Amino acid sequence: MPVCTTLVSSVVAVAVLVGTLTFGASLGRLASRPVLHGWNWDVSVGNPHSDDVSATAIPLLEHNPDVAAVSGLAGPADVRIDGRAGGLYFIDSAKGSVAPPFLEGREPTAPDEIAFGARQLRDMRRSVGQQVSVSTGERPRSMRIVGRMVLTPAVVNDQVNLGEGTLVTKAGAEALGGNGFENAPENVFLVRFKPGVDRAATLRRLQHDFPGTVLRAVRPADVENLRRVDHLPSLLAALFAAVALLTVGHMLMSSVRRRRHDVAILRTMGFVRRQVSAAVAWQATTVALVGLVVGLPLGLAAGRWAWGLVARQLGVLSQPVVPVLLVSVVVAGALVAANILASLPGLVAARTRPAEILRTE
Repeated sequence: MPVCTTLVSSVVAVAVLVGTLTFGASLGRLASRPVLHGWNWDVSVGNPHSDDVSATAIPLLEHNPDVAAVSGLAGPADVRIDGRAGGLYFIDSAKGSVAPPFLEGREPTAPDEIAFGARQLRDMRRSVGQQVSVSTGERPRSMRIVGRMVLTPAVVNDQVNLGEGTLVTKAGAEALGGNGFENAPENVFLVRFKPGVDRAATLRRLQHDFPGTVLRAVRPADVENLRRVDHLPSLLAALFAAVALLTVGHMLMSSVRRRRHDVAILRTMGFVRRQVSAAVAWQATTVALVGLVVGLPLGLAAGRWAWGLVARQLGVLSQPVVPVLLVSVVVAGALVAANILASLPGLVAARTRPAEILRTE
């Protein structure tokens, strides 16, 4: 009987199904929580293609009673980092502190400090704490990497890809000198609201003060592309589950057919039909339990690992989610499905006629 094949199929089906659910839940969390893909403020204000408007925009935002913190963003300036061309942004904390979220380290606070997007830092083969050489055409300056960040592309009109970007302080940009920031005006402002404010009223006021340039959280294109194809892993998991169910059903039918002699002996010893059916059901339940006991931890580990790998490639915050409710449904569904599959083989076994099978003995 294909017992080993059935057990392996059961384990693989549960592992793939649970891993897929874990990956999907983690992707859903990334899509639904803007901070995970770099949107660490309530709205951005301004046009990244306009002139420098900091002299008028910052006082207006600072005096807004609903605004808790404001930072200006300028760039990208053309620079060379360790000899390679790149774009540099500087952040100007005007009121409170607003900055992109950091995977490691912190935001730059001194003129000789710099932060990079996670993917860009990985491509540069650098890590937090190391030094890089930055030049805007003048004499290169050595700057210390203090953070690995996530800068959402939407806030700079997709001028950088998700997981990329370079950030310094305004003082750091001024210290670099040269002509790098002449064409990088401060025209985007990151705004965080005060807790408990009427968000709708605050948005209306900002839209009145900055018509057509108030932007709420937008998912990056990479995240949207993942969401469009997130059904493919589910289809794969459904295929594995169907194969596992067919394998279990085949094993049960083979077991009943090949063990007719044993069933007949049990019937002569006093087993009633209900007990014979129960024996087949317990066989199916055992297969399902083995699949769950082994497949659940494997699936959870595989799902978390796969999501961590994707998050690392995207350069976003990795917060894998264990979908407890869905996993519970998988557990209950596996046991119920196994017993439904056992119903037909159990009925066949229960109708065994001992006299016909044992007549040769």
